[in-house]
Amino acid sequence: MNLVFSPSAKDFLQKIDLKNRDFLRRKIFDLAKLKNPLRSPNVLKIKLFNFYRFRAGDFRIFFKIKNDEILIGQIRRRNEKNYR
Repeated sequence: MNLVFSPSAKDFLQKIDLKNRDFLRRKIFDLAKLKNPLRSPNVLKIKLFNFYRFRAGDFRIFFKIKNDEILIGQIRRRNEKNYR
């Protein structure tokens, strides 16, 4: 599958440190290599926005699948405020 990054996802990757950037890139490319990325145990569907969330360590990657492309919409660092 092809990967397409939104401007906000690109900005996030440019702002974080090199170690985390490389970690996220590996995880995203691993996800793209799967025949059916939605079957990964770390992927959950967000029904309200028709997006999927992929858990990668302390980060969450929000994406959609259209045709043969994975559209990376946003990447966020997980924090406790998100889960209250």
